[in-house]
Amino acid sequence: MTNDLKFASLLVQFVTSIIPFVVLIKLKVRFNLEFLLYLLFSTIATFGFIITNIFKVHNSWIFYSYQFLSIILLSLFYFRTLSLKLFKLLAILIGIISLSVFLYEMKTKGFTNWSDSVVCLSFTLCPLLYFFETLQSKETVDKTSLNIVNATNFIYFSTTIFLFYFIHFNLKNNLWFIHNFIEASSKLIIAYAFWKLPKTSQF
Repeated sequence: MTNDLKFASLLVQFVTSIIPFVVLIKLKVRFNLEFLLYLLFSTIATFGFIITNIFKVHNSWIFYSYQFLSIILLSLFYFRTLSLKLFKLLAILIGIISLSVFLYEMKTKGFTNWSDSVVCLSFTLCPLLYFFETLQSKETVDKTSLNIVNATNFIYFSTTIFLFYFIHFNLKNNLWFIHNFIEASSKLIIAYAFWKLPKTSQF
């Protein structure tokens, strides 16, 4: 029953990960390239998990590859999204720290533990930088979609930090479907954010 729920959650996660792209294509709007690549690799990784679950193949390498790419792409996303030089530097510094912890654990242990939580903490902080900057800004540009995306990032990473901290316990006890449903929900909200984009959008 638990395995069925896990597989069903992966299918839901995969379907919802496609919806943001459908919205972009349907409305013919654009968004930040790095963030779109982040979403694309998430979709590819989810599809990989589905295939490896069907054929009972070891798939941790998919997660580690996705984690590596997501750190780089999200760091670049915030570097481009933030305007203040100090915040841009902080976004890159946060990315470097996350990537360093990830690579250190992979080299010394062959798997990740602390770095998963560090990544979640890092990309919980980045949206906070964005919102602090937005509150100080006097720009009148409509950033509704960007606000929703950042709120979604904040909620996703702040709620999954504990799931990643106890990742091995969750995987051992087949509780990872909780994460899959949380991520699926975040993709639906991102799709809504894209739906709210003005047709001239180019972040």
